[in-house]
Amino acid sequence: MVYGFLFPVLNWPDEYRNVTLLQQGSESGYAFIYGHFAGAVMQSADALFGLNELSDVLGSVQQSGGYRMVQGDLHYKTVSDVPAVYYFAKLANSFLALLFAIAVSLHLCGAGRQSGSGDGQVNGAVRVNGDVRVLLLSLCFPSVAYGVMQISTDILFILFSLVPFFLRGRKVSIAFAAAMAMLVVEDRSFLLLSIFVLLREFYDALLSRRLAIAGWKKRLGWLAFFSVLTMAAAFLISSWLRNPGLLNMLYPGLGDGVAIALEYTHGKSYNPVVSLVVFYAGFIILPSATEFFVALLPLYLILLFVFYRFLVFCLSAAYGEAGTRAYLALLSVLTIFFFLTGVVHVFESGRYYLYLVPYLVHALLSGAIRFKGLDAFRAEWVMLTGFTLMAVSVTLLAYVLGA
Repeated sequence: MVYGFLFPVLNWPDEYRNVTLLQQGSESGYAFIYGHFAGAVMQSADALFGLNELSDVLGSVQQSGGYRMVQGDLHYKTVSDVPAVYYFAKLANSFLALLFAIAVSLHLCGAGRQSGSGDGQVNGAVRVNGDVRVLLLSLCFPSVAYGVMQISTDILFILFSLVPFFLRGRKVSIAFAAAMAMLVVEDRSFLLLSIFVLLREFYDALLSRRLAIAGWKKRLGWLAFFSVLTMAAAFLISSWLRNPGLLNMLYPGLGDGVAIALEYTHGKSYNPVVSLVVFYAGFIILPSATEFFVALLPLYLILLFVFYRFLVFCLSAAYGEAGTRAYLALLSVLTIFFFLTGVVHVFESGRYYLYLVPYLVHALLSGAIRFKGLDAFRAEWVMLTGFTLMAVSVTLLAYVLGA
């Protein structure tokens, strides 16, 4: 809510464009599900309150020096009152997030009631209670909360990115992956979500028995091995795609089109180290919108400890099945990340990999970080307070830099 209604207007990289498309409605072919839902909310509000056109929001802000990934001014600065229609569009996001949270929570509770009786039922209830806590805290995670409250097709992708953590069973996971692949018509990012679930199942079948008896050195070794293997495969495929002749043999003109697309993406500034920084920054706090990364550097440095403890959680056999599941998710994310950035030099932003968030939240709830004297506090309240303070701090900083 803090990010959605208090953060400076139009500071999501795509929001300026999305405001125009959302105003055009079905004529633009924009976001079939999200576009119709947000449009219905704004039409209802317009009937009640007589709102401005959504495109009028563009006239109430002033574009600053341009969008830059690591440093620079805010993308847009508020210079006058913003039409209320903008906040009704954000209200549509709130409704979607609320409906999603209620639906998934009810599903988890229903699954828990069907888990059996006696001790099995007690254990199932405990697991369901833990799953609901993970879901609600994941929605409050800074990067998730920020992404969900922006005018963008990413909202449904981000919400559904939280689901794989709760999937049980390979058949269910594969069915979910197939459903997400069909939602690519809503947003291309759904294809990444589908691939993540399939990769996780592949690694689970390949490594689960070995991981049960593996120490942190073997786990780290496999992580490094598959990462290097993925980067090598990405390099070979990228080199192959640059040769239009091979693809043109399959379909005339296909190779030329791919070569032009690769020339465009490879023409962008790319550095593997910077790419990892952008991934980390976007995953932790502000997905893609890192114009004031330098100003947020203290927060990112502090949260490095959280990320380090999550890595320990994944690599240590002491955390049992929970640690193994987190390890498989991390390995799958790194595989997708290194492959995509190696082939096309894009998709490095952390917002494309938020399916890892519930695993990190679960690790924190499971005691990945412990401080003396903190045992009296419930972990979820500590996290919720920290997430809220971070949202408030980042929002205030955004106004200071945009003044």
